[in-house]
Amino acid sequence: MSGYREPEKLVYILGHKYTDANLRLSHLKGRDRAKADQLNTVCKDAGFCLLLANLERERSGGCEDGSEDDWGGSWSYGYSGHRRDREAVTDSSSHEDEEFASDEESEYGEFHPIIDVIDETLRLSTVVQNDGSPMAKDITLDEEDIIQSNSFKRAPDNEDYEGYTGNEGTTTTHYYRSSCLVIMPREDIVKFLINPSTTKTVNLQPALEGLIEQVRVSTDDQASKSELARACKYIIEKQQTAKLNISDANLVVLADAAFAIRRPSIFESAASCIRGMLPVEVLKELGAVIAWDGLKVWQAAFDAATDSPKNMHQRLRALCIIEDGFKLHVHEDRTVASNLRQLEDLIRAKVESMLSSEADVGSDAASLLLDRVQNYGESFLAQRLLPFVKCHGAKPQFWVSFLNQIFQAGQESYYQPSLVANAFQDALDGLVPNLRIEDEKMNPATQGYGNYGPVPRWPPWPPNASISDRLQPSSATNTTPSGIELAVLIGNCESQGLKSSSKMLIDKLVSVADTVDPSVFGSTLLPMLTTLPKIALSKDIALRNHSFQTLFQQILNRYLHRYVLTEPEEPKDWSMAPKGCGCNDCKELDGFLANATKQTWHFKAAEHRRKHFENRILRGSDFRLDTERSGSPLTLVVTKTRTQWQRDHREWQKRCSNATQSMNAICDEKNVLEDLLGDQYRMIMNLEGIKRQSRLGSVAMTGAKRKAPLTETIQQPTKRGKYEKGAEHVLSVDIIDLESE
Repeated sequence: MSGYREPEKLVYILGHKYTDANLRLSHLKGRDRAKADQLNTVCKDAGFCLLLANLERERSGGCEDGSEDDWGGSWSYGYSGHRRDREAVTDSSSHEDEEFASDEESEYGEFHPIIDVIDETLRLSTVVQNDGSPMAKDITLDEEDIIQSNSFKRAPDNEDYEGYTGNEGTTTTHYYRSSCLVIMPREDIVKFLINPSTTKTVNLQPALEGLIEQVRVSTDDQASKSELARACKYIIEKQQTAKLNISDANLVVLADAAFAIRRPSIFESAASCIRGMLPVEVLKELGAVIAWDGLKVWQAAFDAATDSPKNMHQRLRALCIIEDGFKLHVHEDRTVASNLRQLEDLIRAKVESMLSSEADVGSDAASLLLDRVQNYGESFLAQRLLPFVKCHGAKPQFWVSFLNQIFQAGQESYYQPSLVANAFQDALDGLVPNLRIEDEKMNPATQGYGNYGPVPRWPPWPPNASISDRLQPSSATNTTPSGIELAVLIGNCESQGLKSSSKMLIDKLVSVADTVDPSVFGSTLLPMLTTLPKIALSKDIALRNHSFQTLFQQILNRYLHRYVLTEPEEPKDWSMAPKGCGCNDCKELDGFLANATKQTWHFKAAEHRRKHFENRILRGSDFRLDTERSGSPLTLVVTKTRTQWQRDHREWQKRCSNATQSMNAICDEKNVLEDLLGDQYRMIMNLEGIKRQSRLGSVAMTGAKRKAPLTETIQQPTKRGKYEKGAEHVLSVDIIDLESE
């Protein structure tokens, strides 16, 4: 037939409409379910696939503009638009379950017929698998793909009608919605999903996994392998040219497909597009195929898998996983043994390259770098690792972790003790001057307490954990070492007898406490002090130690003065700073504010003059404004208060309470904390350094009474001159302080 186009897919309109949430095989109704089940069985046997979709058609154009048309609708001329839904016209009980209109129903019902088509679109708004899992959205469709003829020879589901506007005639847009089945050959599903109109994320994983399974079931089926290869290349091409939003999960399936059909180029392209490190199982499989096919065949894929990750830890970890995957398949085969030597040489070259240029390094990389020492020898530690660590003094979380782990490795006899001791002290002395602590996210090894920071979990690693396991990769992006790591570093210095290095580190921490953001006390410094006694006890380090006492005394004193702060001083009289704008009324106001004994001021004036004070001048927490409504004009009563000081003092008392709780939590036993604080124990624990002198205890004179408060509560007269029970009034009280000079 001339002009006939063989469709790439077939679309069958269902008898019911379904919402996106209900669009799945198990939720189809009546004949829809029976037909879909039969088709699904046939498609599986014939190498086709069956999908479900919601279809939307929009058709817009000019229409009749009369007040009454031949289709029974009454519409008035005007400038306003109308929207009419078919449900309101046909009184359908449910849009979701609506049956199609019968043949006897008018083609348009009460909607405006379009007499001049301007635009028309047909698309699959949602495409899902049989179980309802989403696959794609907004895929264009040709009406020729629909099996039923005249599928839209019915009234629309709703309409947008624009009335006459003067410059333009009346227009309307008809909307048709249906649910449907989509049938196509399995090898065409990827091309169908990556539709030219697709702009949102598509789910290619089910389609690709189906093709991969077909290849693995029939290993000699070259046609299936070719179909899978074409699908993968098509995806990669669209990803690179059309910049489609294909998720990492879909790209990982491409890597699996490359293994199934042994196409390194597909793996290389997929790995280059993935944002981050490939999954462990994929990297292990890469090691396996390198073992069997040879490094030469898969080297470009190896480079893509190990160069794509953004940071050093991910790159090192990818190398380790690939190497482990390779070794799982090593046996006496000489070819495989030769491939292993080539792979080890390539990994060594990759590590050397990282040490020469890597800048994005975190604490997670420390253990992986030390693992390389076991492979490359102790000369690698002295000649390559230590210079690299020293170059990253601005990243204390990395080098503190590195030093702690190399110390532990020496304790467990991984390396010669003398080598470890020299390397530890050499690196520490060069790095401590660069130590800085910033306010960052809490380390995953800690948990919060109160409002003032984390309580460390000790020890931070599981029992009997290996050196590599003692710092598991975390999602944290901190560059600041945790309080636990700093405590471990101090303990390592003390147990190694490095007194000078320990003193230098403690002096640096005290110096940091002078300038660091106060929130760091809670996030880092207090957890460090809490952990240090446990470290000392585990390493048999004496707590009556001058260095420890210096650290605890200085850090806690700075904690009180910089975080808790000195007690807010109560004003000695009622004088306040001027607030006026310079007008005559404000000059009178400023005179009242400057008066040290006067607490209340009456201002009888017109409303606009009173509002001047209420809205512009006296809006603040240290004033109470009342209006006396007797007489004319009314009187504004301004009363000075201590509200702001009272609020500040309550907040300070709350910080004091939390500080006491935090300091008591440093040690379970009181005598341990007394040893650590020495002769400053009472002063620090009683918060004497931040309390006002008058509040450190009772007045020195025996039996002396406390000072009288500046305010007292009495009954307040109402506007009628009577006293109202429970009301408060603040009176001015003159005070003579006999203790002052």
